[in-house]
Amino acid sequence: MLTEAPPRKSDRSQFVESDRIRTLELPADPELPTIANSIESRMQAGIAADVRRVSAEFLAAACRFYQVRGCGFRVLAARPLRVREIWTSERFGDYDPETQLIRVWMRTAIRKEITSYGTFLSTLCHEFCHHLDFERFGFRDSWHTRGFYERAAALYHHARATAPKKLVWVAAGGGRYRIDWPRTNRPGQTWAGPEPSQRCQVKGKDFRRIALTPAGVEEGSHMGRPDYRGHLEGALRTAWNNRLEKNAQSKNKPPAPRGQALVKRAFDEN
Repeated sequence: MLTEAPPRKSDRSQFVESDRIRTLELPADPELPTIANSIESRMQAGIAADVRRVSAEFLAAACRFYQVRGCGFRVLAARPLRVREIWTSERFGDYDPETQLIRVWMRTAIRKEITSYGTFLSTLCHEFCHHLDFERFGFRDSWHTRGFYERAAALYHHARATAPKKLVWVAAGGGRYRIDWPRTNRPGQTWAGPEPSQRCQVKGKDFRRIALTPAGVEEGSHMGRPDYRGHLEGALRTAWNNRLEKNAQSKNKPPAPRGQALVKRAFDEN
């Protein structure tokens, strides 16, 4: 999970404000968790129309609490899948600020199986927080800042009635941050990140170059901003080719057959 780089000029103050707001007011009553439980039961039945109806109830209740205009909602079948020679990418959900329409896909791209309840609810909360950025906070755009991810996580944990985690952020260069999941998942962890003198000085263009280095990585976009997605096959193929090159340079023996079989199996399974 990676944040966006701050805008260079326009809307920079609003970007900073979005990053600053790390909390989200939550309802005291159990209405949202109750409706969310209904979403889970409808997903188990696998009837898209029922999932759409209950999800729309969830969004309507959230809009009433936050006193914002209602938003449209559609639940779609299999996630859109883009396939190239050695990579694939798929979309979980999106939000259109012009039509105030949220779309969430209900089934996996390959096997057409119903996605997990946690993934569906997390996507629903994520896209609704884009709606809040425009309608509640009055931002001219909705950026993936640390504050945005924290707000989406707060809504998700409230809806699922689970204890929220304190997200630990690490500077990733170019004004971006990523979540340090090992530290985030460590009980009682209060680490606040490296000292300024220890932070990476990678620029935005350097990050893009590094992100696109492994084979199979694609530069895509979400809410009009770049993200980088790849497939396991691309990462494995890159690692395998690097190992072959090093073996050839050092005149070592070729890798054991078992290693080749493992990599081939990973390619076949994906």
